[in-house]
Amino acid sequence: MTVYFYIPNKAINEATIYYTKIVEQAFLENNVSVIRKESLDFSLKKEDLIFTIRIIDFIKARVKLRTKRIAIWFQGILGEEYLLLNNNSLKAKVVKKIVDICEKYTLKNSFFSFFVSDAMRRYFEKKHNLLLDEDYALVPCYNKKLNKAYFDTGKENYTFVYAGTLFSWQCFETTVKLFKEIEKLNEKAKFIVLTKEKNEAKDILNKYDVRNYEISFVSLDQLDLELSKYKYGFLLREDDVINNVATPTKMNSYLSVGLIPIYTNVVYDFEEKLDLGSYSIKIDINADLSLSAEQIFLKDQVTVDYSEYYGICEKNFTHYYDDSYNVDLIKNTLVRKALV
Repeated sequence: MTVYFYIPNKAINEATIYYTKIVEQAFLENNVSVIRKESLDFSLKKEDLIFTIRIIDFIKARVKLRTKRIAIWFQGILGEEYLLLNNNSLKAKVVKKIVDICEKYTLKNSFFSFFVSDAMRRYFEKKHNLLLDEDYALVPCYNKKLNKAYFDTGKENYTFVYAGTLFSWQCFETTVKLFKEIEKLNEKAKFIVLTKEKNEAKDILNKYDVRNYEISFVSLDQLDLELSKYKYGFLLREDDVINNVATPTKMNSYLSVGLIPIYTNVVYDFEEKLDLGSYSIKIDINADLSLSAEQIFLKDQVTVDYSEYYGICEKNFTHYYDDSYNVDLIKNTLVRKALV
């Protein structure tokens, strides 16, 4: 048997590279050949399998190669994301209907599905009136291993970091407003924004008259070192279905180097799977942000025991942000089914 990873270049990013390597490793450990392809210029034997990470690629492969042996990783809920990105326009509503039809077709016909959370699986069941109780695995989005060395580095006091893109559901503008309230309480507070969208970030920061900030971007291989310099990481989200079913990679990035996350309790998987004890700050972004800033200010007066924090993060990474566990999970589900 050969497994073809049909992943066009447009589908490749830092997160998908890591995720697909975990799936690939599960097959390689069972002595199954894996071939990566950016196009459908290959033929299949009866026992071969295709793995892909986009609905459009699933449908293309299904139509052209006429095989039922296609597995897929669902990264998000595309129709809802498109609708939000396009301000609920009429065109966006039409596109969403088409995407939803394709999504349901893919869910019904997938040989095996990966979901980033059980909340996503449950949402798909309810949305499409399907029963998805077998032939799936839950693997959260992540791309970093826990790095004890970065817990022991001297982190700068009063430093807050935001890392990532500025899509509307990532609440960057709300994050800026919250930091402005923090800055009012502590003039030494510093906001570091790590994003490719530097001009847009600068406009929003200036809009709210944030004074002490830096904007830069670092590659994935330099991200650990950069993040490890700071104390807190922002991960604010609105309470909507896009965020409810997601598992933002940002949490994994922050925890891997000992940042204390400032986040909202709307990501259901984090509420079910992560327990950081006192080493996190949860806020309600619909409440008065000045009160949240006071909460953060008071928390900052407490000395952080990074040795203890590392132990807590280690427990949370086990069986969650855990390559060995996830490879074994895939071997015992998808790989086992494919080899039958």
